[in-house]
This record gives sequence, structure tokens and C-alpha cells, in this order.
Amino acid sequence: GVNRARLLAAEEEELRERQNSLARQLELLRAEEQELEVVAPIAGEILTWDVGRRLDARTVSRGQVLLTIGKVDGDWMADLRVRDRDISHVLSADPEKMTISFVRTADPGRPVTARLRRVSDVIETGSEGPALSLEADFETADFQPTSGARVIGRISCGRTTLAYAWLRDLIESVRLWGWSWLG
Repeated sequence: GVNRARLLAAEEEELRERQNSLARQLELLRAEEQELEVVAPIAGEILTWDVGRRLDARTVSRGQVLLTIGKVDGDWMADLRVRDRDISHVLSADPEKMTISFVRTADPGRPVTARLRRVSDVIETGSEGPALSLEADFETADFQPTSGARVIGRISCGRTTLAYAWLRDLIESVRLWGWSWLG
């Protein structure tokens, strides 16, 4: 009798400890499950192609880019990068007289005009070297834009002499060579 009661009490205590341990594990698993939920920083449309195939059974780590999401309603904008050798021309130009045109690489026969929205305050270094970022607004009536499409832009910063326009690369190379030779 007494030994049996002690064994049952010990077993009951062991089962309570096991129940508490399982409850803590369940709590931790629910917390981990909440951390697995990915919330987009903006409301928009998923632009990544074939999401199911790309994410199915894929191991991901924190901070890894999984999808591209874009806001496709509203105004469209072209993000143009100006090479460092052309930055001085853009910065010295009058924004009111500056004209911007670009073509999509997928449709080079249809140029689109745009107006300057903003010039970045910072020169960014990317795979193509230092560049200044310009944002330009354009009319969607000109063509149907595609989010993430690559464009080639042309920025007219005003008038210059024909000789400078044709020989600009040579003139700038001589200037750089002269500065390196003097320094």
C-alpha cells in the first residue's frame, strides 16, 4: 500500500514535469513559427516569377531576399544612374532645361521622354563603378511599363560646342593625364 502510493505520487510528479516541459516546448515552437512569418515592407504585387518553384523546400536565412514586391498602381518612375565622369555635367545643368529620354532594352525602338524628379545627394558605388542616381517621372501613356525593366537613358544637360561633344572623351582623358602627371 504505502510503497504503491509513493510510486504513484512520484509518477504523477514526473508526468507533471513532463507536461510542463512539453508546454514550454510548445511555447517555443509557436514563437519560432511567428518568426517564420514574412511580412512585406510595402503593400504591392509580387513581381518575382514562379514563386512556388523558387521557394518550395528551400532553406533560407534571416535577411535573405526571397521575393520582389512592387507597387504597380500610381505613377511610374525610371531610376537612372549617371557615371561618375558625367556627374559634373548633370550637377551643373539647370534642371528646368534638362531633358531626359530613355528606351527599354527590350524595346529600343520606342524612346520615352521623362521629367527629372530628384537627384540623389549621394554617389553610390555599384558593379559598374561610382554613379549618381536620378529619378525621372514619365507618362504611362507613352508605353506600358514593366516593373524592374532595364532602361538606357539619355540626359541632355544643355548646349555645348560640337567639338566638345565629339571630343569629350579625349578632352577628359587629357585632363586626367595632366592632373596625374602634375601630381
